[in-house]
Amino acid sequence: MNSTAPKIRVACLLGACAVTFAGCQVHQPGRVETAVAQGFKRTLSVGGKKDPNPFPATEENIHAGQKNFSQYCMVCHGLDGQNTGCRLRTGCLLRCRL
Repeated sequence: MNSTAPKIRVACLLGACAVTFAGCQVHQPGRVETAVAQGFKRTLSVGGKKDPNPFPATEENIHAGQKNFSQYCMVCHGLDGQNTGCRLRTGCLLRCRL
């Protein structure tokens, strides 16, 4: 048996581990990553954009929606509604109760 075969296997395994772990660093997403994520979110993952709102846009309904959002949704979705709340920062897992 060839004595270099185990060395090659070990080298390949170490190389695969290095490539895998090099990609696991935390960093701010770049413009391309942000554009891809925003495009995916706006076209594929968010459904019901064309569904009509069952509530008319009265001042009372808007105020009630703002109150409900601040009580039930803002913790995870953040003030801007873009998932900037505690769920992403601290890892708390809260379920939406709609």
